[in-house]
Parts: sequence; C-alpha cells; structure tokens
Amino acid sequence: MFANINVDCCKTPGCKNLGVLNSPDYVRQGKDVLCRECGFLFPVISAGALNLFRHTVNRGWKGLVKQCPACGSTSLKKYGFSTQGEHRMACSQCRKTFIVPEKAKSDCRQDELATLIEEGTSLAGIRSQLKLDSTGLNRAAV
Repeated sequence: MFANINVDCCKTPGCKNLGVLNSPDYVRQGKDVLCRECGFLFPVISAGALNLFRHTVNRGWKGLVKQCPACGSTSLKKYGFSTQGEHRMACSQCRKTFIVPEKAKSDCRQDELATLIEEGTSLAGIRSQLKLDSTGLNRAAV
C-alpha cells in the first residue's frame, strides 16, 4: 500500500523544510537524517515499516473494513467461493486472492462505521454521526 509513499522529510512546524522531500539542507547521519535548518533529526522510514505500522494500527478494525492482507488496498472484487463455501475476494492492485473472515455483527451501525473510517472521518465526527458517547464508540467497534 505504501510502496510509493515517502515520509522522509522535516516535520518541525515553522521550518522552511516542513514536508519538503530531498531538501539540500538534509544531512544523512547513520540511519537518521538531520535538517540543518531547524536541527530536527528524523529517521528514514521504509515502505515496509509503514506497512507494518498500518497493519498494527488497523488490527482492531480487522474484518470491519475489508482490505487486502498482502498490500492493504481496499480496491477488492468478489472472486467466487472457497471449497468450504466461504466468500473469496481478489485484490485489484496486487492480484492476490484471499478469504475475508466473516464475523457476526453485533450492531447494525458497523457498516456505517466502516464507511466513516474509510472516508477518514475524525473520531469526533464519527461520534456525532453515530450519536455515541466517548465509551460507546469503543463498544461499537469491538
């Protein structure tokens, strides 16, 4: 999913290199990069590390938002059934097939929650649209 994403840039607010990739002010220091403009030392982050982070963060939403376990893409299409009768999916990006784990939905709002998450809605926005209190969101996602 993050094969073409580069986050190796200065992240200091107010620095002229904020968000600038490959600035001449960047100096490599071992595994890190130093921004000479503001003195911020940031690590070089690989695509593999970003994908591992994404898998770790999204583990709690597993099964709610359908995505390819190999590349993380949400561009999926139905691909028949397995020999056990489970729905198979095919990823449009990496072309791998897999079985989506089906789990019983305990709350009818989970489809709406999945849509809001995919759209990137903030936590406050999700709470207001689903009319949840701060602890209700945690219970709805489980």
